[in-house]
Amino acid sequence: MFRTRPGAKSTTKYAYLSNVHLSILKHILQDGAGVIHISHDPATSSLTVHVDRNKILSHGKPALSHYLCRLHIWRCTADVSSCKQFYEPMCSVDGEYEQWRQLVYSKPNPRLE
Repeated sequence: MFRTRPGAKSTTKYAYLSNVHLSILKHILQDGAGVIHISHDPATSSLTVHVDRNKILSHGKPALSHYLCRLHIWRCTADVSSCKQFYEPMCSVDGEYEQWRQLVYSKPNPRLE
């Protein structure tokens, strides 16, 4: 999700999918009632994702459902201005998300064996 290189064209399919993944992550972090928590330790350059499995169905699924339903309604009604107003900030990499992205980008990809 954060692996898109700085300056990469946003028209590529990979960059588009990265935006989608980031927007879903941001929404669940904001409205998921603690389903996902990310802790960043700058001293050790580590990022830890904590998932509360007990809250996935009770909090995470409804939050994601609400998010996708809103996007679907705007798409079906062709309400581009409302959709952009909601979706573009969700896709922006700023603040702590930029720090996380830089940290993930600085690490090499894991080897597949």
